[in-house]
This record gives sequence, C-alpha cells and structure tokens, in this order.
Amino acid sequence: MIIVTGGTGLVGSHLLLMLAEKDAHVRALIRPGRRPETLLKLWQHYTSAADDLYRKIEWYETDLSNPASIADGIAGWEKLYHCAASVSFNPRRKKEIWQTNILMVRDLVNACLDNNTGKFIHVSSVAAVAKPQGDGPGNEKSGFPVKPGSVYAKTKTLGELEVWRGINEGLNAVIVNPSIILGPSVKIMGSSMLFETLRKGISFYPAGSSGFVDVRDVAEVMVRLADSNISGERFILNGANISYRELFEKILACYGQKPPKYKLSGFTTSLAAIAEWFLTLFTGNEPRITLNTARSSHGVQAYSAEKVSKVAGFRFREIDDTLRETCGYYGVRFRRR
Repeated sequence: MIIVTGGTGLVGSHLLLMLAEKDAHVRALIRPGRRPETLLKLWQHYTSAADDLYRKIEWYETDLSNPASIADGIAGWEKLYHCAASVSFNPRRKKEIWQTNILMVRDLVNACLDNNTGKFIHVSSVAAVAKPQGDGPGNEKSGFPVKPGSVYAKTKTLGELEVWRGINEGLNAVIVNPSIILGPSVKIMGSSMLFETLRKGISFYPAGSSGFVDVRDVAEVMVRLADSNISGERFILNGANISYRELFEKILACYGQKPPKYKLSGFTTSLAAIAEWFLTLFTGNEPRITLNTARSSHGVQAYSAEKVSKVAGFRFREIDDTLRETCGYYGVRFRRR
C-alpha cells in the first residue's frame, strides 16, 4: 500500500497522477470535508484518462492532527510520501503552520516507527538548508539554518529534524528539499499567484535571485528514491538558479507582456509588505507579500542539485519548458474565471 498526504497540493496532485498512471495501489489521506475531485481539472490538463485514473485512488478521510486517526490511515503502509505542508509566510497563521509542518510530521514519524514496515519519503524545503559559507551554492552539507528567517523556514527545519530523529530510531526514510516549485496547481496560491499577477503585466522586479524546480521533477525524483535502496539521505531538488528579473521577463513574454523596467529597492518592497499587511486586517485575506518574503526577494540564493543528479541519475527539465507549460495552463484557467 502506498500512502500519500497532501494529495490536493501542488506536489501531491502531480505525484498521485504519476502513481495512478503506474497502476499503483494508492491511498490518499485527506482531511474531512476536502473535495479531491477538484484534481480532475488539473489532471485533464495532462491526460484524457483523468476520470479513470481518479477512480484508482482510495480517498481516505484522516484527521492528521490526531495520532490515532493517522495510525488508522497508514495501516498496511509500504511507502509513505509526506507532501502535506502549510506553505505560508504569514505570522498570523503561526499556530496552524506549526501544527502542520512540525507536529503532523512528528505524529506520522511515530506512527511509522510503531509499524515500521516501509519507506518514508518526506518533502522538506530549501528553507531548511543553511546558507553556505562563501560564494558557492547551497548543498546537502550546508546544514540547517541557525536562525531561520520566517515561521515557515523554522517549522520546515524542525519538521525535517523530526524525520532525522525517526531515521536515528530506525526509520527507513529519504528527505527531499525542493527550491521554489513551479507548475500547474489546483489552488491559486503560492507560485500560481505570481503567474496570475504577471499575466496582467507589471513594470517592477525585485533585485534578488533564487532556485526553481518543476513540480513534475519533484514527483519523479521522489518515486525514484522510494524505489531505490537509498536511505538516511537528504537531496536538494533544483532545476535552475535565476534572478527574479529574468524569471519575470520569461513569464511576461509567455503572456505577450513587456519586460519589467524598474528594479524595486528593499525599502520599497518592505513598504509594500507593510501596506499589504494593513489591508489584510480589513479583508481577512492571505497577504501576497510579507516582510519575510520582501527580504527574501532581494537576497541572492542559489542551490546545487549535483547530489541527486549523480546518485539517482536525474536530469531536470529546462526552466523555459517549465514556464511554457505552466503559463499555458494558467493562461487558459485565468481566462475562464
């Protein structure tokens, strides 16, 4: 039995499709009240067999904040892909982020240790990777950040440490640390909000740079690692290191928009974050930019995926291919709204 958490999220939705196409026996753990059929719109983007593939998945309601419910949900597990996470930099959601990114991981690890019969594949983040000493890119030897810059980074770090604790107690586990994940998504959040904003055109860009990876590559690497004899390792997943200016230019070009002209200063971006925070006090909406993301967008960050390329023989997709695929999906979706 293959268990997947976070099946309606960006990574989980692509992983489930890949596993269904392999005719794997998959149980997707979903929170009570969730509507997994929303995946069909995404899957139909990739295949005409979406309805048949959807019916191959066992959708199993599980309270992932309840250890007893988790133990019931993973009964008979052979492989467990833990994709569920709270991807938010909003400090007002600290309690929820802490519960999802740390306590849920702890309870899943404990449940797997109690019935230690399979392999655990955990989706962490480069937010849990320390900045390297010197000018080189971050890698698996960089360690963990001593002072994480956001609630998200702190919780992803502590969540990953729960998996390492499990490994030390005998759990067969592998950890992947993706950079910023790009790809079609069920929900308009995270990187999908960037595509929605740029589709309308924008004149500004932040000064920094970061790493980016195709969601399909993340899913494929996870499957390869799950099927391998590799255990007790972490792998950075990163397809390209590029500046935000170049990223914005490429996405804007996909939508026939002009490239951005003006570089935002860190001060201006921080002011925008403060204004956004003030606005959310009245709207209750999730802020599109916070002080943490404002600072991050001006940082120069790069990551090396050399380890997974060597160990798993994996070759990442070109960033231009990823952006064309993603822009095409959102271009159609946004026009229908």
